[in-house]
Amino acid sequence: MNTFNNYLVLFLLAISISVFARNTKVSTVSAFNTALTVALPGDTITLANQTWQDAIINFTGKSGTAIAPIVLRAETVGKAVITGSSNLSIGGNYLVVDGLFFNNAISPTSNLVQFRTSGTNYANHCRLTRITFLNCNPALNTTQIIWANIYGTFNRVDHCYFSGKNNQGPVCQLTRDSPDANYCRIDSNYFAGRQNLGVNGGETVKLGSGTYSLFNCNSVVEYNLFEKCNGEIETVSNKSCENLIRYNTFVNNEGTICIRQGRRVQVYGNFFFGNNTANTGGIRVHGRDHLVYNNYFADLGGKDTRSAISLEDGWAVADSSTSAAYFPIKNLIVTNNTFVNCAYNINIGIQGDASSIQAPDSVVFANNVIYTTAKTVVSPIITQINAPTHVTWASNYIYGQSLGIPTPVGINSTTNPLMTLQSDGLYRPAANSPLINASSLKYTFLTADMDGQLLDNQPDIGAGEVSNDPITIHPLSSSDVGPGYLSVILGLNPIYGNESPSNFEISQNSPNPFTGSTTISYRIDDVVNVQVFVFDLYGREISKLVDANQLPGTYNIAFDSKKYSINEGVYFCRISVGKFSKTMKMICLNS
Repeated sequence: MNTFNNYLVLFLLAISISVFARNTKVSTVSAFNTALTVALPGDTITLANQTWQDAIINFTGKSGTAIAPIVLRAETVGKAVITGSSNLSIGGNYLVVDGLFFNNAISPTSNLVQFRTSGTNYANHCRLTRITFLNCNPALNTTQIIWANIYGTFNRVDHCYFSGKNNQGPVCQLTRDSPDANYCRIDSNYFAGRQNLGVNGGETVKLGSGTYSLFNCNSVVEYNLFEKCNGEIETVSNKSCENLIRYNTFVNNEGTICIRQGRRVQVYGNFFFGNNTANTGGIRVHGRDHLVYNNYFADLGGKDTRSAISLEDGWAVADSSTSAAYFPIKNLIVTNNTFVNCAYNINIGIQGDASSIQAPDSVVFANNVIYTTAKTVVSPIITQINAPTHVTWASNYIYGQSLGIPTPVGINSTTNPLMTLQSDGLYRPAANSPLINASSLKYTFLTADMDGQLLDNQPDIGAGEVSNDPITIHPLSSSDVGPGYLSVILGLNPIYGNESPSNFEISQNSPNPFTGSTTISYRIDDVVNVQVFVFDLYGREISKLVDANQLPGTYNIAFDSKKYSINEGVYFCRISVGKFSKTMKMICLNS
């Protein structure tokens, strides 16, 4: 009874905050500053639809709460355009910035948007969402400006669009000034069109730096689309420990996911499409205790360190060493990946610099399939410059070109794996493929395939399981990521469903508050893409209940708290119908 009363109070408090929250529209920076001085949790400050010339915006000195953040938003997403000598600082707790458009905005400092005020006064539990960054470049490309620099903890950058960066400095960086974990999330963004700088400093996403690279960061890069991000070889640069890089799509990028430093990083469920473009790469590995699995590589044109997978030699340093440009590989598992017609597939033992002399050690290649039938494939499939020590090969199928190494136990290089091109453009095992139920090693961390389909007791070889389950993860397109209005301002064409249903209705979940389960209901009158997500107070995804084109009708979706092992508290359900969305609070009472 006490628990119920507590959450009833919480529910009523949430309603009261919503009723009494203020929404103040401003048209000058001075008016924004005035509105901020009196802002309370739950309040919104709205920037008018106009050009904001030379705007230095300090969204600092205030804090919201988990259920009532303070929001700075555009009057209309993409219509509050910030340009000239401008930047944005976010400093506080539970602050949200939504819908701004940075167009040719040149920061007078080294950060265009930063999650701090100054020094170590960091933002925490803050969010940057539906922001557009377009061509925000200084006169000299050697001037370093980071477009979005994340400091602090439990922050999120999502549904943003980044394009046209041609100066030094990462597009989006998580800066670590201490050994403490960050627990940040970079998701659902569209990173596009970064030209080759010809020097270091052209990363698209960077997680940490060398100073605290051997400390846990515990952050996630997921569900992002990277297209033609050619700034340098490290498209995504990992320099911290225990991060997840998953479910991203890479199209025509002249770079790689590079585990440059750090330990215990997992790279899985990513799609790489090179379209036979030169220098398009996959995953580049250094360091120890990493997992690389369920990735799909197709038509990549890179070689050497831009091969589909590149395992590099490292410095000859002890495990206890905290300083090395290239840490040696140890205890690496590469399992259940699919490679299709990549020019160069696996490179082992290439040097990053002259001091890199220690070969990879204790490496497992298991349950991978490499299918190479195109004329663009360069023989051999495996380029081994420095042989690894203690390498295990288990249940790998490598077909179509010469192997490149003496055939070990654990590689079948003579049997056609019988891969078929399916309607979504991906190769998967045919119904009579020898890959089916042929895995010999099964890992506890591997529970689903690249499509999000659960594995059975005897998984298939490769990233795709032959299954009748619905596909819940797919390669991303421009309609899946970014602010949601890009098709209007940039001429992008969504490929999933109708963007503007003629009529729809979304109901509050019932019961609410709920114990055990609740029902989420909506009605649509057109064929349209529908997405239903549940998030916790920190914006972390609990469940993706729906992500599909649906026929007209009424839908009732059950959400069972016990299935997802969630605790008592406030959660948020976001329903997106085409380009429209609604977010509602749900209060769970069961423990």
